[in-house]
Amino acid sequence: MTTDSSEVPEYYASSMALTTSIYDVTLQFRVQVPPLALGQPPAERPVCVVRMSPQHAKMLGLILTNAIRDYEARFQTRLPIPPDRQAEFEDDNTP
Repeated sequence: MTTDSSEVPEYYASSMALTTSIYDVTLQFRVQVPPLALGQPPAERPVCVVRMSPQHAKMLGLILTNAIRDYEARFQTRLPIPPDRQAEFEDDNTP
């Protein structure tokens, strides 16, 4: 089955919320929107919800981790994240 890519919707997300249950993982991708009034923090609007099995989510995590490692090596850069999370990223040797 092939799908014309012009038929597939595209989304941009600036944040994400994750929930889990015994049977699934739900990712809610969101985008920040300007505050409604001066002095209020920006709000977030959901743009897309993706549900998958925990096994699929685990594989997705591994694939994304490897893709980011490859990106950093290829472009000889380190993408900035909080130092404690960087240590987790570097020490991640989860099978």
